[in-house]
Amino acid sequence: MTMLLSRDNFRNGVFKRDGLRCVVCRQPAIDAHHIIERRLFKAEHEKGGYFLDNGASLCEKHHREAEQTTISCQSLRELCGITSVTLPEHFWPDLEYDKWGNPITPEGRLKGELYYEMSVRTILQNVPFLPYVVQPQTYHLPWSTVGIEAPVLENDACFEQQEVVVTLQTGGQPFTGYHNICHGQRPEDQLPAGLQTYLLHKLAVLDAGMHICGNYLDEQVCLTCVWQENECLEWEATKELAAFLEMPLPTVLFEGIYDKSMIINAFEASTDPEKTGYDIRLKKGFRVFDLYKSFGRFEKV
Repeated sequence: MTMLLSRDNFRNGVFKRDGLRCVVCRQPAIDAHHIIERRLFKAEHEKGGYFLDNGASLCEKHHREAEQTTISCQSLRELCGITSVTLPEHFWPDLEYDKWGNPITPEGRLKGELYYEMSVRTILQNVPFLPYVVQPQTYHLPWSTVGIEAPVLENDACFEQQEVVVTLQTGGQPFTGYHNICHGQRPEDQLPAGLQTYLLHKLAVLDAGMHICGNYLDEQVCLTCVWQENECLEWEATKELAAFLEMPLPTVLFEGIYDKSMIINAFEASTDPEKTGYDIRLKKGFRVFDLYKSFGRFEKV
C-alpha cells in the first residue's frame, strides 16, 4: 500500500499523475475520485483511503458513472496505470469489490457493509444483488500471538467501559445459514450434505432478511452470532434464538464491564483442553460497518 496522504495532497497527487485530465475521456478533471469509498478505510494508518493508488481523476459525467459502479474499480485502475489494488485492511485480498465495498463474484454481487445506507441503495438501485453475504475479516486483539495475516486492532479502547461477552473460540469450519440456503465461509463453499439438511430444517423459521453465523466440526454445530440484515443482534436476543433453534453457543468465559485482566485470567483458568483463543464482542447489537470496533479475537500459537 502506498503512503497515506492528506486530503489536499491526495487530490493534488491524483490530478498531477493523470495530467489534470479525466482518465476516461481526457476532458478536464474536476474530481479526484476514491476508487474504493473512503469511509471503508477505518484504522488510523489508512483512515480516509487517501492513497494515490486509490484515486482517479474524473470529469463530472464519469465521476457519476464511477459512483454508480457503471465503471468498475479495476477499469479505473487500468486507465490510471495503477498496478496494485489498495483495499481496506479488513477486506479479503482475494475478492473483487465495487466502489462501495460490495464483493463481486462470478455468480453476482453481494451486499457489503455500506449496502443498507439509503444513499448507497439509491445510487445502486438498478444493480441486482444476491441474497448472501461474506463477513469482513475479524480484527485480532493487540495481544493476540498467532502469526497470521489478519487485521489487528490498534488498541482495546473500543471495549473500555462497555458491557462485553467473551467466549471460547470454537473449532471447525465457518458457515453461514439463511432460511433457504447455507454455505461455508463463501457462498460458493458447499457444506456436507447432512449438515446442509440439518441446518435448513432448523433455519426455515428465520425471516428472509436474517442469517446466522457459526462453526461446525464433524457433526457438531455451534452458533456464534445472528444478523438481521446488517445488524448483529444483541447477546440476549442471540441467546433466545439459539435456545429456540436448539443450537449451542460458545462457552462464555466472561460477561460484564470490560476488564482485560479478568478476561485474560478467565482464559488461563479455563480447563478446556482444546482452547485456542477467545472472542470479545459488545453485549449490545452493532452494525456490520462497526464490526471493527465491536468484536475482537485472541488466538495463541
